[in-house]
Amino acid sequence: MFSFDQIINRKYYREKHIHAPFLEERLTYLQYWLDRGISLHTIRSIAQYLLRIIEFLHLEKYKVITLAEIEKSATGWAKYQYNHPQKKAAFSKAGKERFTWYALDWLKKLNRLEPLPEERIPLFNKIFERRKALRRHTAGPLLKERLMYLKYWDDNGAKEGTLRRIAQYLLVIMDYLSFFKLRMISVNEIEKAAEHWAKNKATRRRESNTQSSLKEDLLTMPHTGLKCLVF
Repeated sequence: MFSFDQIINRKYYREKHIHAPFLEERLTYLQYWLDRGISLHTIRSIAQYLLRIIEFLHLEKYKVITLAEIEKSATGWAKYQYNHPQKKAAFSKAGKERFTWYALDWLKKLNRLEPLPEERIPLFNKIFERRKALRRHTAGPLLKERLMYLKYWDDNGAKEGTLRRIAQYLLVIMDYLSFFKLRMISVNEIEKAAEHWAKNKATRRRESNTQSSLKEDLLTMPHTGLKCLVF
């Protein structure tokens, strides 16, 4: 079983970890990562983050933690100033990201994390495995309309790969048409956006489709998806 003797030499700092709240839960989490081949250096960093997570989220009292609380605490941690002459930055973007990631992962394993918004949408969970993708599609505009359109295809037997591709195209359509709220869309707007999308160099690298195929996709989908009103 993991112990802090493996990562912390100085007794003073080791005692801080041993006497902090949720000792068993922290040891179990660190053992989880150790079993997966994570280096002791990284384990030490995770152990430090767990103490900060407890401190900044006030976890001494048992409660369910929300994503908003984690993001606010992560920002607070990122701005935290150590009394160290070599500390140059007033804000650590990497520190915020690590705080958020470890807090989400650890609290979820402890069943103390409120279900994330993206986890409440079964269809998105069906077609997207990565949390980053889930959050991007959940946070995008016209969520209700996009879900209705995907549900239509799902009900008509579309495979998961097809649903995922359609979902990605809907974000592209909104971006290229600046279509972030329901409004009238002309065929001319769609054709120009489709040409722009088809000629995009990055798109050609990501897709094996020809430009004409890409254009057809973008031309077809706005007519049937998102309830675009074409005149």
